[in-house]
This record gives sequence, C-alpha cells and structure tokens, in this order.
Amino acid sequence: MLYPYFGFFAGQLKNKNNILKWHAIDIVANLTIIDVKKKFDRFINKYYRLLYEGSLITAGHVIAGSPVIARAKPYLEPKITKEILRIEKIPLPTAECRNILKGHAITAFDRYFKLIKNKTGVVCFIRKELKNRRSSTKKKAKEFLNKWTECNCF
Repeated sequence: MLYPYFGFFAGQLKNKNNILKWHAIDIVANLTIIDVKKKFDRFINKYYRLLYEGSLITAGHVIAGSPVIARAKPYLEPKITKEILRIEKIPLPTAECRNILKGHAITAFDRYFKLIKNKTGVVCFIRKELKNRRSSTKKKAKEFLNKWTECNCF
C-alpha cells in the first residue's frame, strides 16, 4: 500500500522535523523489500548521506535499516557495508555517541553477516570493539565474534 508513495517518503528524508525524518528512514528501508522498480537503487547515496548530518539518532536509524536493505537487495551489500565501516568519519557530538553507533553497527552486521562479501573488514572492525569503553558495545562485539566463529563463517 505504501510503495506507490516511495517518492513522498524519500522526500521526507530532508524534513526539518526529525521525527518525520526518522520514520521516513525506517519506511524507506522497509519498502526495499518490495522495491521491484529499483527506486531505492537510484536513491542509495542520498540515504547514506544522512549518516553525515551529525545526529546519532539519524545515523542510528540509517544503520538499523541497513540489514533490511542488504537482505532485500543483496547486490547493494558491498556499498552498504562500506558505508557502515566508515563509522569513524561520521560526525557525532561526542566519543560516547560514536561508541553507541558502533554498537548499532555490530548489531546491523550480525543481521546480514552471511551476505557480507568483505567479512575480513567487518571482523577486523568488530575485533577492535572488544576494547570499546562502552560495555554494551564491547559485549555485542564479543557475542558477535563468538557466534560467527562457532559456525566457521569467516
């Protein structure tokens, strides 16, 4: 029912009202599941540019939507993974915000790890987070590595 309005929701990503923007980020990601006309494909750069707005919540929504997009459009996975791995370049208000976002990235990678072509890059990123000052991010890194090591997936 919402797919015909993809353009409307994509337009809301520029909305100054953050609540509307965050909902639009989530909706656009979910619409990729049925995106038979590949509307998102033409829009991917604008979607990931939202990471650089300086907002933890906006970046968190983009990263949270990434596994949905990667599973719906596996051919976009390399671009999606590359964007998330640039996490150190994302402008954020504090180091703690970056640590929180790294935890979101680990969760995202876990949700589509089997599709990831650059498993080495992702695993290297996550191994570094075993020393993260934020305990929840450190815990996510440890759980991720334990889970994927057990199945010999990398």
